[in-house]
Amino acid sequence: MTKKLLAALLFMVVLAAPAWPVNRQILALQQQVSLLMSEMQNLQQTFTASLASMKTLIGQNADNLNKLELALNTLQHSVDRADANNGQNWQQANQQFQALSQSLSDLQARLNKANEALQQIQQAQQNLPAPQTTPAATGNNGAAGGGGTAANGSPVLPAAQLYQNAVSDYVAGSYPLAASEFHQFLKAYASDGHAPEAAYYLGDIQMKERHYKAAVQTFDSVLNNFPDQKVAAGAQLKKAYSLIALRERSAGIRELRNLIHHFPHTQEADQARQELQALGVSAR
Repeated sequence: MTKKLLAALLFMVVLAAPAWPVNRQILALQQQVSLLMSEMQNLQQTFTASLASMKTLIGQNADNLNKLELALNTLQHSVDRADANNGQNWQQANQQFQALSQSLSDLQARLNKANEALQQIQQAQQNLPAPQTTPAATGNNGAAGGGGTAANGSPVLPAAQLYQNAVSDYVAGSYPLAASEFHQFLKAYASDGHAPEAAYYLGDIQMKERHYKAAVQTFDSVLNNFPDQKVAAGAQLKKAYSLIALRERSAGIRELRNLIHHFPHTQEADQARQELQALGVSAR
């Protein structure tokens, strides 16, 4: 009995002995689970807090982006407006520059024409004789210091004043007025000392205005009435030019050769030789 009891007790001890270690493992597992749950809660709280912070940052960044976009749009509008204004200002400046350039070109053309006219006058004056005192005259030539009368009996200015007015208008390029004054001078003062120059200037005006036939007649009158005057060489040269302009080549060449023959050592003779060379003919 005792043995049976001891055996039973021993059996119960054997059966009960393994339960303790199992309970300790369960407890340890439960503690780990509890610790893990606590850490997960902490992690959840941290994640929730981080998510809230990120949402706040994202919202702030979105606001900043909107503000930046608005600022860029404003800047772009300002740049576009500035470009438009600059374009308009540039166009206005360009128009003003073009107008100024055109004005300068016109002024330069006028100056060139004035210089050309002045050179022609200077060249013509070099070929003219020294000024002579207008002799006192009566009748159509007028008294000294007084006026005369034209062929139709109308009064005219004194010879010196009328001649000077005509020359001044010629130099200024007022050719129609100068031609009228030279005509009037030659009619009223045909024997005046300035008559050769007046006739020469009149023919030169007619040639400049391309009235070549009238110019030929006027230069003929100079050569016929004043063959020994200094203007004769210039008159014959320009008569030749006028004939060539009228396509009367042979007559023009003949005048150029006559000029070289009668006035061989003059500047006009040199010009005649150059013209004959340009025409492809000899000076003889």
